[in-house]
Amino acid sequence: MLGGHPDLTAVGEISQINAYATDDRSQYNPRHELLCTCGLDLQHCPFWQSVAHKIGPLSDVQLNFYRAVHPLIRRASRMSSRAYPLLKSFGEINFRVFDAIDGIVVDSSKLQRRLLALYAARPKSVFAIFLVRDYRAVTHSKMKRGATLEQGAREWVKRLDEMKVAARIVPKYMWIRYEDLCTKTELVMRDLCSAIGIDFTPLVLERSTDNHFLGGSPSRSGNRKVVLDHGYKDAFSSEQTRIMDRIAGNRL
Repeated sequence: MLGGHPDLTAVGEISQINAYATDDRSQYNPRHELLCTCGLDLQHCPFWQSVAHKIGPLSDVQLNFYRAVHPLIRRASRMSSRAYPLLKSFGEINFRVFDAIDGIVVDSSKLQRRLLALYAARPKSVFAIFLVRDYRAVTHSKMKRGATLEQGAREWVKRLDEMKVAARIVPKYMWIRYEDLCTKTELVMRDLCSAIGIDFTPLVLERSTDNHFLGGSPSRSGNRKVVLDHGYKDAFSSEQTRIMDRIAGNRL
């Protein structure tokens, strides 16, 4: 949605750029082809080739935190004195790529340590968006991909706790509830544009199809209407609901 704004350039999960550039599914094995949302591979996409022209072969760029960062720092969850130099170095590698892209870059890579690395490199240039969905909906989604109910609920708690830590470190941020984004779309997007410091435009009320996203769900390239998914509400028994409530309730 932010990618529709003329001042912003949304790139999706740019952390997967090396997997896309090398067609390496050992790094990233989604349900879709490793193609830009324009339908081309990175070697033929004009957008990504313009980036490559400025920084060199994209196959030489590694923005995957777990592959690029020293093993001792991979589990860092705070901006400790030990973690800071490595986080900053990794963040600077990312900004080298961002600088080759016009406008403000919207990065959808979802990893708290990656956010901390970006902040360590350029603290004044980072704005974090924490998008939180009902834990029952998230648990339902994870169960469809093979997790148990307890695993799904605990994973939601873990990610929320990571966001809370990041919010204590990164000063510029906004919390958004998924349910509000779906039901109060214009209000939420107006508030978000204001928080970022850009003018609101109705172009952000729909999912832009004029983009060059990497990663994410195959639905990312569509322009379906933004609607709230209630599919999880009838999926759980009373006992299952009590278990989820005990693990994840009253966390927000």
